Amino acid sequence: MNKQILIGDSGGTRTDWCLVSESGMTFFESESYHPKFIGEEWRERQKTFWQAHDTMNISSVHFFGAGCLSEINRKLLVKELDGLGFDHVEVASDILAAHLACHQKENGYTAILGTGSVLAKVENGVVSTVIGGLGYLLGDEGSGYYFGKMLIQKYLLNGLSKDFTSIVKDKIGEREVVLTKVYSPDGKRFVAELADIFSRIDHPEIKVIHEDNIRIFAETHLSKLNFESNLGVVGSYAYYQHETVTQLFDSFGQKPQIIIQKPIERLAEYFMKNTF
Repeated sequence: MNKQILIGDSGGTRTDWCLVSESGMTFFESESYHPKFIGEEWRERQKTFWQAHDTMNISSVHFFGAGCLSEINRKLLVKELDGLGFDHVEVASDILAAHLACHQKENGYTAILGTGSVLAKVENGVVSTVIGGLGYLLGDEGSGYYFGKMLIQKYLLNGLSKDFTSIVKDKIGEREVVLTKVYSPDGKRFVAELADIFSRIDHPEIKVIHEDNIRIFAETHLSKLNFESNLGVVGSYAYYQHETVTQLFDSFGQKPQIIIQKPIERLAEYFMKNTF
């Protein structure tokens, strides 16, 4: 059988995988490999998961994960993947995965606007500068979560028109119901999913919230750049709001060269090109 390499790109909610060989690519998903989730029950689930996949001819693993800018977390993931039976494991940050998907081997900046948000500079294959990346409690401007947060704030503080308030109430409930959901153990997911729920509704006030969300990201992150840079953008939120992203980024003198939903396909192409 052809030699295969395994590529993994893990965020806070799931991991995208691709088995790459000379004959092609096979994509699949698993749960997140974020270090905060790792424990004995998690390990048992991963053992069961990989028993259902052909891993016999994998020659190396290239894993990119949220939280793996930290050397401690990077070493932890190397240990965990070794423990699952993989050889020749390399672990790096998911920021580098996003950059490789956008820029391949070139230096430049990559903005991530998805579940989380960050702007990073990569030079010679190393993440040299990180702007943002504070997580949903302290940051995440320009993310789906931040859109949901802005929508809920406007709804609960009577900042919406009467007709749009009625629409929102129909979708997410009365004030006390919403507050209960927000502060429940699953509150983060509830808030983050609102961007998807309201993407199916055509209303001008939704567009305004998207614009405000992306503008805040631009003011907070792009304002740090004082020149036109080699910029790529990654994330589901940015992908579905690509027209607004392009327009507002351009107003800050930064024109995205590419906007992609998630890195795994272009990441797999990069490794196929540079491995076989």
